[in-house]
Amino acid sequence: MSDIAYAADLIKDLPEGAMLLADKGYDANALRNAVTEQKAWANIPPKANRKDPMCFSPFLYKARNLVERSSTRPSSSVASQLDMTSWQKTSLLP
Repeated sequence: MSDIAYAADLIKDLPEGAMLLADKGYDANALRNAVTEQKAWANIPPKANRKDPMCFSPFLYKARNLVERSSTRPSSSVASQLDMTSWQKTSLLP
C-alpha cells in the first residue's frame, strides 16, 4: 500500500495556516481536500495527467527538499564517521 493511503491520518494535527509540502506522489484531490478542511495549504506539484493544474510554488517546494535532506542525513562527514563508528561498535557486542 502506498504512503498516500495514510496521509490523511498524518495531517490530523496540522495547524491552521500551515503549509504541507509534498512530492507529486501525494497529488490527489482527497489529500488536498483534507488539507483544506484543516484550514492549511498544500504545495504539491501537479501530476502531468492532471486536467486542472493546481496552484504550485516551486520556490516553496525547494524548502521541502532542504527539510528532507536535513532530517535524513548527517550534517557533515565527521558526524557520518562518528555515527558509523558507534554503529560498528554496537554491532560487535554479543
